[in-house]
Amino acid sequence: MTSSTDPSTTEEPSTTDSPTPRRNRRPFWALVLGLAAALAVGALGTAYVLAQAPVYEAQVDVLVSPSQTASNSDAAALFDSLSRGQVAATAAEIFRQERWHAGERGTVEAGVVTPSAVIQVTAQASTAAQATKLVETVVANADPEVDKALAPYQVERLDDTNPTATVVGLSRGLMLVLVLVAAVVAGAAVWRFVYAGRSARGA
Repeated sequence: MTSSTDPSTTEEPSTTDSPTPRRNRRPFWALVLGLAAALAVGALGTAYVLAQAPVYEAQVDVLVSPSQTASNSDAAALFDSLSRGQVAATAAEIFRQERWHAGERGTVEAGVVTPSAVIQVTAQASTAAQATKLVETVVANADPEVDKALAPYQVERLDDTNPTATVVGLSRGLMLVLVLVAAVVAGAAVWRFVYAGRSARGA
């Protein structure tokens, strides 16, 4: 006997698609938020770096010593007094006076390289040319006054060549590289935090 199957009782396969699990969206949102964090850090860091004006520094070294007119017998006593540091400190104080660079842009510092009698005169300005001109002006203007105030001592430059100005601190290019690294690290940290957090809630 042949059995027949009622077509009305045959189950039709479901054509309704199952909803996409929410966890499949985690990588997407984690990536979006990570990129947003990286872009924010990069933009803020770049704006900060570009807003900073570079500072250039130029330096001249001068030596305090007994004047050439001092006799050999006096020179020994003068060097002994010089070794105590007070004479060099007085010379540095004179070089620091603002009157030597009145009207010039920038700042000037002078200090003793202990335990020697060498004075470092350092000028800082917004451009290399300004820094070089400033330190040259200070040394040229102050030298006669220092010689007069410290007699029987004198000051003379250790190097007659023109000073070379250099950038103080990190260069702008290196700072931009550090900003890029910070942006990548921040973006990766946000991505990892968001992805791990959503995974923990979905578990």
